Amino acid sequence: MSSTRTSLAPGSAFPSLTLPKVGGGEVTFPYKNTETLVVFYRGNFCPFCQGTLKSLQAALKSFEEINVKVIAISADKEPEAKTTVANCGISFDVAYGLEPSTMQKLGLFISDPTNYIEQKHKFSEPAWFFIKEDGSVRYLDIGSAPMTARPVPDSIIMAVKWVREQLETRPEFGKVVWGSAQA
Repeated sequence: MSSTRTSLAPGSAFPSLTLPKVGGGEVTFPYKNTETLVVFYRGNFCPFCQGTLKSLQAALKSFEEINVKVIAISADKEPEAKTTVANCGISFDVAYGLEPSTMQKLGLFISDPTNYIEQKHKFSEPAWFFIKEDGSVRYLDIGSAPMTARPVPDSIIMAVKWVREQLETRPEFGKVVWGSAQA
C-alpha cells in the first residue's frame, strides 16, 4: 500500500474529475450547485465495499429527499463495475477507471494487487468526500485498510440536516468544515 499525501483537506476545492460511468457516458464532478457524497470503493472483489454500496442504495431515497447526489467510484474496469452495479442493485451513478495518479492527487491510499484477491491493477482504499454546492470539501474520511472509512449513511444524512438547520439562524455556519482549522 502506498500513498503520496496531498493538501486536499476539508475546506479545499475538490478537483474536477471526468470518468466513464456504468450505463454509458461520462460523469464530471463536482456537480455544480449540488451537494454530493463521493464514495471511493476498492472494487468488485471487496465484500466490505459491496456492503457499503448496498447500504448507500438502501439510504438513497433519504439522500434524494435532502437533495444530496451520491456517486461511487473505483479503479475497476467496466465489466467489474457493471457486475458491482448488478450484484448490489445500485441505481446511483457508479464511475470506474480511476487512475493511480488521480488517487494520489486526492490523497487516497493506494494498494497493489495481491495473491489473495482477483485484482490485476492498483486500487484505492475506501474514502468518502462530502462536497458542498460550491465544490469545496466539507468532510472527508480516507481509509488505509479494507474495513476503514465506512461511515454510516444515516449519520451523513443527519449531519446534512443538522448543518442546514444551523444555517437557518446562523449563516456563518455555511463556512464550517469538519476536520480543518479554518481561520
